This record gives sequence, C-alpha cells and structure tokens, in this order.
Amino acid sequence: MKFRELPIGAKFRFHRRGLEHTKDAEDQFRPDVEVVYEEPEEPNAPAPHVPTGRYNRVELLQGEARLDGTFTAEQLEAVLVALKKRKG
Repeated sequence: MKFRELPIGAKFRFHRRGLEHTKDAEDQFRPDVEVVYEEPEEPNAPAPHVPTGRYNRVELLQGEARLDGTFTAEQLEAVLVALKKRKG
C-alpha cells in the first residue's frame, strides 16, 4: 500500500517488523513510499467475569487447591466455595 492511500491517524510500518508510525499529515513522508498497513481489528468482546481472577490459575485437587497468581480476599472465597462444592 502507498503512504498516500492511508487515512490520517492510521498506524503503519515501513517493514513487516519495523517500528509502528502514525500518519499525522499528508506530507509527512513521500506519497509513493510503500508501507505495511493492517486494518484495525474489531475490539474483542469483553472477557467473561471469572470469580477467581482473569489471570489467576486454580487447580482443584482432592480436598485441596493449587493456586497460581495474585488473589484478593473475594477471589479466595470463590476458590473456597468451589472447593466446598466439589467436596460435597
């Protein structure tokens, strides 16, 4: 794609792994220079609510739980509830 074809505000690169630039003006670079432009993706749907934390890992074992991450008091209570449900 040519630089002149980009809309103002578009993010582009001169090479596939090059630094990302933003087009601020029509005369910022030569209009016929080739650039790599990828259409912005649609925003992802919001992550589902996970009671134990989105980035925390919980592995329920027989009568115990293996935790990996940083948990709040509410998240630890959710782990305890899940552990009790599994026991009973």
